[in-house]
Amino acid sequence: MLTDISLLVSKELSKVNDYINRCLYTENPVIQQVIQYSFQQQGKQLRPQLVLIVASVLGNDITEKTRRGAALVSLLHHASLIHDDVVDEATYRRHKETVNARWGNKLAVLFGDYVLANSLQIAIENQDYDFLPMLTITTQTMSEGEILQLKQAQEIMASEATYLEIIQKKTASLLAASCAMGAMSVSASQEQIEIMYAIGEQIGMAFQLSDDLIDYGVTTNAGKATFMDLKAHTLTLPLIYALQQASASETQYILSLVKSYNTDDTKFTQEILSLINKVGGIKYTLQKINFYQQKALELIKTHLRPSAYTDALVALIHKMILTK
Repeated sequence: MLTDISLLVSKELSKVNDYINRCLYTENPVIQQVIQYSFQQQGKQLRPQLVLIVASVLGNDITEKTRRGAALVSLLHHASLIHDDVVDEATYRRHKETVNARWGNKLAVLFGDYVLANSLQIAIENQDYDFLPMLTITTQTMSEGEILQLKQAQEIMASEATYLEIIQKKTASLLAASCAMGAMSVSASQEQIEIMYAIGEQIGMAFQLSDDLIDYGVTTNAGKATFMDLKAHTLTLPLIYALQQASASETQYILSLVKSYNTDDTKFTQEILSLINKVGGIKYTLQKINFYQQKALELIKTHLRPSAYTDALVALIHKMILTK
């Protein structure tokens, strides 16, 4: 049954992607070229998957509004990635040149705005007015998270509480909105929408912390370059925890390494990893991942009726979160 549901979601994702391509199409050759390049290689598409699966859990049938909701969160996420790459001065994403690397920062920022504007246009044209507050608040929250992270990177220091706030705003808010919009798309009750939002938020926290570990090379099957956060002077939880446990001299030394960090220098990498492993930064992060994952699973068990679709949601959570 789970295989059948996976095939269903895969087919629905194809419909969502086709819909996005139709909505974004323009006769402007420059914009259309960037659209085709930018959307050519999709990632895991976790956010639209959550919209589709949650709608199936609560309503059994995926509606046209569900597909539009999936398209909206996908577009919002895509726009945020384009802007992130500009801020981070990234040249590659998923082993492919970023829009800013290929066309420059100015066009990349404007294209990100174009994608975001199209998402709002879709909601307005289809009178999906209940989606708009969720989209706008989420966009605002994600921007706040990015600004907090930028400030953290500039100062090269952060507390655990500050970092958790950053990932709640930057990442978890959109996964929460994805689950909530899946519920909205099938006319779920306000209580159900709020429960799904809470589930998505816990999933998002665990997912981002898993991503943090991937940056430190905890898994070799992620298809993602390692130590990119360090290159951007972004301190994530494994290193934040390590610095909290280290001596004053160790902290000062490691921060000096981060300030001058070069991903080609394996000596720096090994010293930073050595401190993290010495004080249990990886283990601590895994414990936090498990904490948020279990909160999501407990909410599901308490509030969602048992079904093959609920099983599919649980399976997706296990798939997207690192629990090594």
